[in-house]
Amino acid sequence: MDKSTFEWHDRVGLFVNIVGTFTTMIGVYLLLSQMNQTESALAEAKEANRIAREGQATAAAKDKEERQQFHDQLGVAKGGTDAAAKANVLTQRLFDQGVEASRLDQRAWVGPRESKTTIEVGKKVTVQIEFTNTGKTPALDLYGRMETVVLGTADSFKPVYKSQTPKPSNTVLQPQAGKSFRFIADKELTDAQLATLNNPLFVWYVFGEIHYEDIFKQKHLTTFCRRLFAEGRLFDCETYNYAD
Repeated sequence: MDKSTFEWHDRVGLFVNIVGTFTTMIGVYLLLSQMNQTESALAEAKEANRIAREGQATAAAKDKEERQQFHDQLGVAKGGTDAAAKANVLTQRLFDQGVEASRLDQRAWVGPRESKTTIEVGKKVTVQIEFTNTGKTPALDLYGRMETVVLGTADSFKPVYKSQTPKPSNTVLQPQAGKSFRFIADKELTDAQLATLNNPLFVWYVFGEIHYEDIFKQKHLTTFCRRLFAEGRLFDCETYNYAD
């Protein structure tokens, strides 16, 4: 080959090298650009993921706070309801106590007050006890009974009635008014019976019961017991004196 031919080949080779180098540089540039884009995309994805996690955490914290607030409100509401219920119970109790106090203040109260006796040989023993309504309102359907019994001092007194319980009556006892109940013995008093009255080993009991109803439709019972002595005196027993 002549010299001109070698020069042409050298120029072609140089051109090819230049083109290859340029192509390589372009490829490297494109690769670096792609890597930068990938890194940017990854960074953006990480940031988005971080924001999403923070949003979820914030939402969870807010939900928890709202749940706690709701729970606290329920507790306050329940406490208020309980307090209101207790207040209602207390109010009702105070009202009932007021009604009961008023009823006790206004109701009828019937009890024994005065007594008269007739003790004389040859006559029937008579014991008359007057009951008075010391209350502020009438006592309704008043009825009762009275009996006597002689026991030894060693015997315990028990109110055993021979007569049947009387039926309710239409008797009305006004406030501060009185009504007498009388016991009359079946037979005249004998000397032996009078001696029994004077004998300290025996006790002559006079006892009875009074039933009535107040204006509030409440039924009541008064019981009484007296010890009878020969001179006609009556003294309270240690038992069976009751009024409700």
